[in-house]
Amino acid sequence: MSNFTYSKNKICLISVIAGIVLYTIVFTALYSLRYQTFFSYEWEDEAAENQLLWNTAHGNFLKQTIFQREFFIDHFSPIHILIAPFYRLFPRIYTFHFILTLGLGIGALPIYFLSNTLLKNSFKSALLSFIYLFYPPLHWVNLSVVEPVMLSVPFLLFAFYFFFRQKLKFFIIFIVLSLMCKENIALIVIAMGILFALNRYNLKYSMMLIAIGLIWFLVSFYWIIPHFGRETRHVLCAWARQTIPDTVKFIVLQPLEAFKYMFNPEKAVFFVKILAPLLFLPLFSVKFYIAMPIFLQILLFESPIRLEAYYLSAVIPCIFVGMLFVLQKIDNYLRARLHVKAEAVVALLVITLSFCVWKDVTGNNYGSFDNEYINDKKFIGVKSIYDKRFYIKDDSDRIAWKMIEMVPDDASVSATGDLLVPLSHREKILEFAFDDLDDGGGYNYFDVDYIAINRKNQYFGAGRYAFPEKKHFRKLDKLIEEGMFDILYEEKSFLLLKRGDLDSNNCDLP
Repeated sequence: MSNFTYSKNKICLISVIAGIVLYTIVFTALYSLRYQTFFSYEWEDEAAENQLLWNTAHGNFLKQTIFQREFFIDHFSPIHILIAPFYRLFPRIYTFHFILTLGLGIGALPIYFLSNTLLKNSFKSALLSFIYLFYPPLHWVNLSVVEPVMLSVPFLLFAFYFFFRQKLKFFIIFIVLSLMCKENIALIVIAMGILFALNRYNLKYSMMLIAIGLIWFLVSFYWIIPHFGRETRHVLCAWARQTIPDTVKFIVLQPLEAFKYMFNPEKAVFFVKILAPLLFLPLFSVKFYIAMPIFLQILLFESPIRLEAYYLSAVIPCIFVGMLFVLQKIDNYLRARLHVKAEAVVALLVITLSFCVWKDVTGNNYGSFDNEYINDKKFIGVKSIYDKRFYIKDDSDRIAWKMIEMVPDDASVSATGDLLVPLSHREKILEFAFDDLDDGGGYNYFDVDYIAINRKNQYFGAGRYAFPEKKHFRKLDKLIEEGMFDILYEEKSFLLLKRGDLDSNNCDLP
């Protein structure tokens, strides 16, 4: 009997590992194919993330040039330091795609191990791991933007696992790794410490969690981020009043307005989409409410929630730990009170898995794009992340890649937003027409070796940013006439300029 149990456990674990491998292959491929079609919400941020990693791997520690902030971009994410060595081996954004996707996939392992500890059934544990791998919001996160905060998903899941296994040294290690992904993870750590303290879970370590989270939060927001040139109010721009004190004042002094702001129909639908695939079961566990600080931040978003799916990174671990403890209660109740066999919970898990698969292939968080949030009309009307329009290159895409390949890797470049990421594997890249000084621009984007432009629209994907104005093109025409730049390539809406022999140090806009 013991040999049979061992074989069953081994088969279940192997199946989960196989699921992780398959997940990583599929979503890395989707990530990379979508990159080839230039779809994105945040080209500037993705290019800056990629350049920061590339520069760090090549000796320019945490440096990027798209924003006038040399260290970090908008957030405190020192996890970049641990990712950069992989860029030394494979210096392309595909490396980041792979690492982020693999990290999300690996999250199935701590779910399996913790499930096996609590449910004491490897088959149920494997089913819950597959529910995680097919969970639609996980896929929204995976294909939303390129953000290091996504790695907080496996780190937090491992932290939960090691805490409940009383392996507290490993628990602290994964808590620190989680904090390194983004400064707002500190809010989750504080909430975790408070809940564990209230539930009498190792009071000493619960208080340690609160202290670690609070110190990290205060140091990040009030010293590190301002020290490197980013105003904290910009980092908190998702919040209704941009700063935490102003947001608290807004909620306390204008509760009715705050309620209307936070609980509008779009946000209600968003939360239903998060919980419906899991049959709303996590709601019945206190572990789920560790995610409340991030839920509050989501409720106070000013931008459309579907554009900010990556904020769910810190939420997903709490959702699945909550789900697991609810399943344990159901399993214990059915066995002890009703004398029902384990197959009842297995049936519940199979139903949940089927529902997740169905929701994943029939719809997604992107929704149906409209003209307000998209420029490239080919993406309007997509309903599923598997829609082929996300992944098939059209003529414009092929022309863009042809032009990009003409730019030497060691040359400095200025480019419009849609071309930024493919050209960001270099020491210096600037965004053409980025005049907003408050947001990190306002530099001389003519002081480069090459200028790559798409005249049609600045973004192929869903990003909606200011298109270069007539004054920018008049300046380009003038520089071409004066011989400062030569036209190297021109086709349809695309233009590639190469610096001529004349000095252009005085090429500031009039």
